Amino acid sequence: MAGAGVAIPKDASSVFFNPSAISHVPNRDLVFFHLDLPADIDYDYFAFSFPIGKQGHLGFSMGSIHMEPMIETTEYMPFGTGKTFVYSDEFAALTYSIKLSDRFAFGTTAKFAQETIDNQSMQGLLLDFGTFYETGLRSLRIAAAMTNFGATFNPSGTYSKNLLDHDGEVVLADSLLFQSFSPPTTFSLGAAYEFIEQENSRLTGAFQLTHPADAAENYSFGLEYMAWKILSARCGYVMNKDGFGLALGGGLQFGLPGGVKLSFDYSYTSTDILSEPQRYSIGFSL
Repeated sequence: MAGAGVAIPKDASSVFFNPSAISHVPNRDLVFFHLDLPADIDYDYFAFSFPIGKQGHLGFSMGSIHMEPMIETTEYMPFGTGKTFVYSDEFAALTYSIKLSDRFAFGTTAKFAQETIDNQSMQGLLLDFGTFYETGLRSLRIAAAMTNFGATFNPSGTYSKNLLDHDGEVVLADSLLFQSFSPPTTFSLGAAYEFIEQENSRLTGAFQLTHPADAAENYSFGLEYMAWKILSARCGYVMNKDGFGLALGGGLQFGLPGGVKLSFDYSYTSTDILSEPQRYSIGFSL
């Protein structure tokens, strides 16, 4: 649905968009998610949520961006130095959400994030905050979230800055500290509404405004049609985000013995930047 998920509490993975959303996931829920990114980079994600007490919900999630070893190149050795390096980015998060009334819910996530490239790494603590409000106007709900809020980061250690003469000899060498920078804090505001809500048919529309701290605002629109509570078809479009536009996807869910529900989901995003991202997920509701 082009990322318009801040006001749609689908399953445990909803904590990615809005930590308060799992307050509307009634059962224990487990999701495994895989995303194919350009340049042979993969993103794997896991989320689990369950109710605690009468109004609270607890969630745990982990994610990792990773790649195969890449050949090291330099200005003077553009075809490789004979060495390789790897890049990875991981996080582990704990989420708590609570319904403060029959219409309003609040949630927060604390996550430890670490990024590594070659022999350099950095890590720190980030926070997410989210709210979810059911207006009472039929199924209309409004939600807002702030994600990746925290102090500045900077890689550990130092790096060497070398100046070379025309013969390639080092004439100046200096050891410098890495510059610190702010985390990618993002604010999202959205709404969702069921245009059709019948026993065997449901059409949900969603809108989301996303404001990253380091880029222009973008706007996402999404639709999901579910038939017989089994088959889902989804589409979406994002505006004012360079290289991205249409998104398409679908899902299948059915019951298993013992009251377990199994779901499969897939989505495709159209982009003119390298290859098109494709997402796969499998979920269990217990």
